[in-house]
Amino acid sequence: MENGVRQITSDMVAVPLALWQTMERIVDSYEEINNRLDLLESVTVTNSEYMNRKDAMLFLHVGSTKLWELTRSGEIETNGKTGKPLYKTSSCRQYLIGQGFSKEFVQERFRDILREKQKK
Repeated sequence: MENGVRQITSDMVAVPLALWQTMERIVDSYEEINNRLDLLESVTVTNSEYMNRKDAMLFLHVGSTKLWELTRSGEIETNGKTGKPLYKTSSCRQYLIGQGFSKEFVQERFRDILREKQKK
């Protein structure tokens, strides 16, 4: 970074640092808004920020054993306060993103599950 200008790559244009920082804040704000909308949508449909076992397996596209392993390893957060484990939606999302899935793909998969719940 020279003279308040950030060079993205040698093939791209130099961007003033202030503009770059503003864009980063906008992207962060956009992601935060999306996360809040996802939570609101989830809570509206399911009355909770948690998923049951069946929905978590569908969302993560895993079987019962793998879900148990993810829970036991702490990769997926659960709410153990009830008799049956409930899986925190945001934790499941972060797991999928960490596995290399795009945020858009994860969002669409989540919405598919919500649509199925609305049909019932």
